[in-house]
Amino acid sequence: MKLKPSKTDIKNRYIQVTKKELPDTFYTDSGGTLARLSTDLSDAVYEIDPETAERHRDWAVRVKLESSSKSISVRDIGVQHNNEWVEVRGMAARIAQPVPRAAIIVWVCKKCEGIVHRTPEEGKPFCLKCGASNFEESEELSQFVDSQIVIFSERFEEIDGSRQPRQIKCRLDGPLCQTLNPGDRCVVGGILTLTKTKAGREYLIQANNHERYRDEVVKPPELEGDILDTLTKSFCPRVYGNYTVKQCIILLLAGGSGTSEGRTNINMLLVGDPGIAKSTLLKEAASIAPLGRYTSGRGATAAGLTAGVARDKDGTMYLEAGAVVLTDGGVVCIDEFDKTAKTDRAALHEVMEQQTVSLTKIGTIVTLNARVSILAVANPKKSFWDETLTVAENINLPDSLLTRFDLIFNLRDTPDAETDKNIASHILEGGTDCTLQPKQVTAYIESIRHTNPKMTAEAADILKQYYVSARQKAGNIAITARQLEAARRLAGARAKIYRRDTITAEDASLSIHIIQNMIQSTYADPETNQPDHLRATTGAKRSTIYDIISGMEGDFTAADIDCSMTIPEIERQLDRLHSQGVILMGKPGVYRVS
Repeated sequence: MKLKPSKTDIKNRYIQVTKKELPDTFYTDSGGTLARLSTDLSDAVYEIDPETAERHRDWAVRVKLESSSKSISVRDIGVQHNNEWVEVRGMAARIAQPVPRAAIIVWVCKKCEGIVHRTPEEGKPFCLKCGASNFEESEELSQFVDSQIVIFSERFEEIDGSRQPRQIKCRLDGPLCQTLNPGDRCVVGGILTLTKTKAGREYLIQANNHERYRDEVVKPPELEGDILDTLTKSFCPRVYGNYTVKQCIILLLAGGSGTSEGRTNINMLLVGDPGIAKSTLLKEAASIAPLGRYTSGRGATAAGLTAGVARDKDGTMYLEAGAVVLTDGGVVCIDEFDKTAKTDRAALHEVMEQQTVSLTKIGTIVTLNARVSILAVANPKKSFWDETLTVAENINLPDSLLTRFDLIFNLRDTPDAETDKNIASHILEGGTDCTLQPKQVTAYIESIRHTNPKMTAEAADILKQYYVSARQKAGNIAITARQLEAARRLAGARAKIYRRDTITAEDASLSIHIIQNMIQSTYADPETNQPDHLRATTGAKRSTIYDIISGMEGDFTAADIDCSMTIPEIERQLDRLHSQGVILMGKPGVYRVS
């Protein structure tokens, strides 16, 4: 085939062709055919621009890849593909620094000064003139190209069960260098070869081209009426109740709207008593999300959550992406969030607000995108929710991290005959039939996730009035600007779900209702049962039961205290005061102010 490079092709140092344009030898000898075509391209460039042709020796003919659906997964690579053209889908998990690689090594005979050209794979030659084998490599005459190794991993969306994701090395040469970032999902086309290592042999894809991976488009369902209600009832139907929490998870999956300068992803924390299906909701969210990843905070490291630098067995340093980078544009669900070490948990501060991961280690300074929503689950450190403690104290998380969650819901296991009867019936009778299947919910969310409705003046006025009013309720310390931004994101998410181009007053009103519901369930004053904005924003505590008992003389029990709390709640507060040495206990259940 005749190659006619344009000025753009010469600038890019490659020309792209389709498979139909390639000679028949491509299907029997892919590597040899592409090598010959690259040489022909170099000759064609030399005729047009000799200086540029001499300056660059990495001219390439790239093969346009077929549709993503015709690619194979990393796990399907086998010896049957050796020395063949393959198109493999996956994601870039680790990336090494570019290094010079010898494309053609020039050997000079020390005896007769004869010159032999060899590829690195062919090894050291024998001199054809004098028969000697004493050769010296000439770095000046040899041809080098920039080369970069990328560890190409199986996409976690395709991993079944607990199987470890398979990985394969991929080599990017010349103009392909530094065209992939950690977490990129793409299809790589190239020649599969075998390379020798200390442990034996391993696969290597000599990349020729790569393109962004595109999932097969699933037609979203046509929904009418109260769409948010339909999606909410279809989410995790095997878990009874928790309607508001499920509704907020749907809004989180849809994502908010706003400018490119501000965060649009919604972060949410579920905390409460054990055994109330928090983890079930979490795993369902990771499954429903178009791009979701479930991980456990127990044993998670900062590098595993964000990014780190790792050294391979051959000594190569790789930039390795963690969960939030690999899930860029999706949702990361973190179970047992309170079990994560403090130093490792601190790595999420930047992710949850700036949506980036900055890494400075061993001379590596890099900033990676981590535009994810964080959905986390935590248990109270006492295994039950203590009304006398703030949220931060109950789950042992710093305020600096808690304020980065737009929503924090406290799920409690409170005995109630009617509710318990309904839960039992729900479990024993197999739950309820939902309107949509999980794949349909995923398809609908995927179809609206990248829309960006604009704020109307009417909706902005409603949010503004709520912000001013809420701040006035508790003096200068009330609702913060972060909660106002959370309300804006929730309003934008609702508008996206209803496929609107603008955020309406109804969207703004619902977002305020959700914020108030969250404050009522999580931050309500235990004595008045009224929303306490001071506790919601600063973690400060109002008066405790100590204010009631401080004036009491002599011995008293929980039954002697007249307040709106239940006896078990009063007993928990008395136990806490006793453990702090504030009150004394003469015998079990009988106290005295010290």
